[in-house]
Amino acid sequence: MLTGYRLLADSFHAFALLYLLFNIWRTKSCFGVSGKTQILYVTVFATRYADLVTFPETYSVYNVLMKTLFISVTLITVLAMHSFYRKTYDRENDTFYNEVLILPCFVTALFVNYRMEAFEILWSFSIFLEAVAILPQMDLICKTFHVEPWFKCYLLLLGSYRALYILHWIDRYSLYGLYDPLAFIAGGVQTVLFVLLAFRIATLKHRERIVTIWKTRSCAGISGKSQILFAIVYISRYLDLVTTFISVYNTFMKLVFISTSVATIYLMYVKFKATYDHNHDSFRIEFLLVPCFLLALLINNAFTPLEILWTFSIYLEAVAILPQLFLVSKTGEAESITSHYLFALGSYRALYLLNWIYRYYAEGHYDLIAIFAGAIQTILYCDFFYLYITKVLKGKKLQLPA
Repeated sequence: MLTGYRLLADSFHAFALLYLLFNIWRTKSCFGVSGKTQILYVTVFATRYADLVTFPETYSVYNVLMKTLFISVTLITVLAMHSFYRKTYDRENDTFYNEVLILPCFVTALFVNYRMEAFEILWSFSIFLEAVAILPQMDLICKTFHVEPWFKCYLLLLGSYRALYILHWIDRYSLYGLYDPLAFIAGGVQTVLFVLLAFRIATLKHRERIVTIWKTRSCAGISGKSQILFAIVYISRYLDLVTTFISVYNTFMKLVFISTSVATIYLMYVKFKATYDHNHDSFRIEFLLVPCFLLALLINNAFTPLEILWTFSIYLEAVAILPQLFLVSKTGEAESITSHYLFALGSYRALYLLNWIYRYYAEGHYDLIAIFAGAIQTILYCDFFYLYITKVLKGKKLQLPA
């Protein structure tokens, strides 16, 4: 059943696959891309669409076209990685054992399916395998601590496709009472993995910022004012660390955000202060701090100290990038590494928007304060995203138009 959500989801999925293949060809490199994950995706599509050779007359032209596209593009991607650009493939780090995923998924499909028929078992197997196919890529990112900016776009498109499919399933259930438990559970698992991957990438941007400053022994082009605001954001948001324990993961992530932001400020104002651009980084941050705090006092979910500080941090994070954008506007350009950092920062917010959409449809939960602030933050990045895509991804230096 072709609905608007499914059509949009299929478009995102197809574009993600084509975008990945195009960028491998454009950069003449597949570094950072997990060949193991791509092999799993080939297996997913080949087994799911094996019925193309037996029942093509029962499908529409759209259905046959999309199935053929998914199989052929992923197959060409694997061929490109292991043949044309094999010298750039990171075999040393892409060492995940695919059989650890393939065998359990196949055994599960033998026992959990709708009919004990060959094509039905293969379809169930493909659903289970797709849910976990991103794991080798996650493993590679955890080992290398590196994600190319264009590859983040690919992951965003891939995650968006799954989020849109979940909306499609919800729409079908609400309109026609139709639902597929296997697909829904597997889709839920896949979505959780993408959310975890988004969190992982979010932590990489903090590490990238520190490594950049440390390696170059310079903080030129980076706004210390923005870094101070981010430190205030994390400290005020995560003060509940001293009163509430949610999980080891939650506590670890909060400590990472606070410690890396404080360490960045130390490097900029102490270790490498001679390279810090005081003249151009002149934004008056009190013009952001005071209004955000007053707004948090007036508009919050509960009038308690921790809740007010959390709300203040949400408002402040939405505009904390302004000093950095102000610095770029005054200098007229940004170094490529600074551009990558800003893109990573904006991508994190975009991925969080997907998380909010998923939580709203899956749990009925939404927070108007976070959504409003997140929308403002995304709007502030839009112009930079345009310049990044049109200039930096083409190998040019990011320069603002005169």
